[in-house]
Formats: sequence, structure tokens, C-alpha cells
Amino acid sequence: MGEVVEIETQKLPPFTERAEQVIEFLNKKTGRRYPARNPQGIATSSLELIIMRIKEGYTVEDCKSVIAKKWRDWGHDEKMYKFVSPQTLFRRSNFERYIGELE
Repeated sequence: MGEVVEIETQKLPPFTERAEQVIEFLNKKTGRRYPARNPQGIATSSLELIIMRIKEGYTVEDCKSVIAKKWRDWGHDEKMYKFVSPQTLFRRSNFERYIGELE
């Protein structure tokens, strides 16, 4: 008979923790300070948008890749750099389009 092999599963952080990693990356990349939580500790709308994308099955790396790509595209454009924001990047229709642009 076959040998029983114990498979160690990697624990993924909860959705909120992963989304906070994305906000942190966005802030480092852009030099901005988008908050993940308000002063009362409640998730901001920015964080909630990212949580929704992660719940849909996108990874932290997917999110970081979109941020990096749009920063390369828009970060030095005076008119466009302001759109490297959670509200633009992680709106469902936009995010799906930006994911499709990744190589």
C-alpha cells in the first residue's frame, strides 16, 4: 500500500492583512500615505477595495504588479500620477483591465 505523506499547508494571512501589505507597497512606491484604517481602527474604503479584489482570488503579487505597472506608466506624468490611487487601481472594472495589461 501507498505511504501516507503529510502535506504541510501554507497558511495565508487573512484578507485584511494581505490588503494591508498592498497598501503599504502602494505607499512606498508612490511616497504617499493612504491609510489602511481610520483612527478608530476601521478599514478605510481604500482597504475595502483591495480586500474585495483579494476575495475574488487575486493575489498580493497581482496587486503589487498592477501598482508597479501603473506607476511606471503614470508616475512621472503630471496629469496621470494622481490616478495611482486605491480608488482608481482597485475599482473592479479598472483592476480587471490593468491585470490584462500585465506581461
